[in-house]
Amino acid sequence: MNSRISIASAFILKLQTDTSDNSVRCPYLATIEIERRRHLRGKGNDDNLMDVIVQYFCRFGHLACFTSDVDMFVEVFTTDKKAELFGKLVKYNDTLSTPPTKALGLSISLSKIKQQLLLGDMFKSSASDVEDSCAQMFEMYCKNLPLSKGFDPQESMHGEELLSITCNILVQLFWCTKNVGYLVEAVMVMEFGLSIRRSGIIILYYTL
Repeated sequence: MNSRISIASAFILKLQTDTSDNSVRCPYLATIEIERRRHLRGKGNDDNLMDVIVQYFCRFGHLACFTSDVDMFVEVFTTDKKAELFGKLVKYNDTLSTPPTKALGLSISLSKIKQQLLLGDMFKSSASDVEDSCAQMFEMYCKNLPLSKGFDPQESMHGEELLSITCNILVQLFWCTKNVGYLVEAVMVMEFGLSIRRSGIIILYYTL
C-alpha cells in the first residue's frame, strides 16, 4: 500500500509541475485525497492533512467551490482539530496579499467554512458573539459593494453569498433561542439585498 501511495504521490507531483494552467484544481485535490487516505490508514497525521488543505486554500480559497471541495477532507478531523484548521486558515489569510476581488472571495470561503463546518461549535458561543459575526459579514458585504459597480443587472454581485450566510445563521439563532427578532433581522438583511440588486438575492427567501 505504501509503495502505491508513493507512486501516486510522484505522479500527482509531476502533474502539478507539468500543468501550466493555475486554475486546474484536480491535481491539488488529489494531493489532499492521498493525505486523507494516509490519515485513515494510520500512516499520516492531522498536521500533514491540515498543511495540504491550507496550501489548497492559498491557491484556490478565493473560488466559490472551495468549501465544497474540502468538505469531505475536513470531516476526518475531530471538532478540536476542525477549529485548529480554521485558525490556520484565518492566519494564512491575514498574510496573503491579493487583489480586492480575490481577497473578498477568500473572506467568503472563511465565512462558509465557519458556518458549514463549525456551526455546532459556533452556537456554543454566546448569542452576542454570533451576532457580532453576522454584523462583520454584513459590513464586509457593504464595504465591497463598489467592486460590483457597473455590473449588468443580471449579474450576481460580489459578496452576495455573505448575505446568504448571514441569513442562515440568523435563522439558526431563531431556532436555537426562539427569539423572533433574529427572524426579523434575517428578513431585513434579505430586503436590503433586494434593494441593492434583485437578481440573485431573491433566492434567499427560500432558505427560510
